[in-house]
Amino acid sequence: MQYVGGKFRIAKALATYLESVRDGRPFIEPFCGGANIIAAVSGTRTASDLCEDVVLLWSAVANGWEPPTHVSESEYLSIKNSPPSALRGFVGFGCSFGGKFFGGYARSGNRNYAMNAHNAIIKKAKSLQGVSFLHRNYSECAPENSLVYCDPPYANTTQGYSSTHFDSSLFWNIMRQWAGKNNIVLVSEYFAPSFAREVWRTETKTDMHCVGGKASRTERLFLVEK
Repeated sequence: MQYVGGKFRIAKALATYLESVRDGRPFIEPFCGGANIIAAVSGTRTASDLCEDVVLLWSAVANGWEPPTHVSESEYLSIKNSPPSALRGFVGFGCSFGGKFFGGYARSGNRNYAMNAHNAIIKKAKSLQGVSFLHRNYSECAPENSLVYCDPPYANTTQGYSSTHFDSSLFWNIMRQWAGKNNIVLVSEYFAPSFAREVWRTETKTDMHCVGGKASRTERLFLVEK
């Protein structure tokens, strides 16, 4: 399923690195988004997100719900104004241009975006079983002795589903606090403050040309130090 900033293309490689440094700790992902990483790791897992529709979507999928395979433009517009739900999460991201939450009904020739999103979700459904999904702001988390992987809205890029400004400075301060509570804190971003060092990187493509108009980008992972 399309999702702004989603890690679908690099999920396997990134998850392999995360598991290699996890040391048996519970896995916590406070910005679960497209659920590509939480589905690629195992063991004790907690995923949360500020977007209620996202949480409802993945909770329902983990419990056996299957999204539709076709969504008309009129249905898209109607669902846009409905209360948060698994269906609204599916339509808002899976049937929108570039995976931006209700960023415009996606259309391209005979391509069926709903079917594509449906198939992608069904492939990861089994891997989501056993995950604890929570609707909350990342700042409400209080991890201890865990591996915390964060994929926040990147600074100076589109924020996907929210028009609210994301305070990157506050975010990094909270990450440093978490690192001081015996957590392994790893963050995906393009840049980081001096107390976070790059530990992994890879080249990948992007559907949303948000970095200098380029169709590719270097994904970086930073370890936050105390």
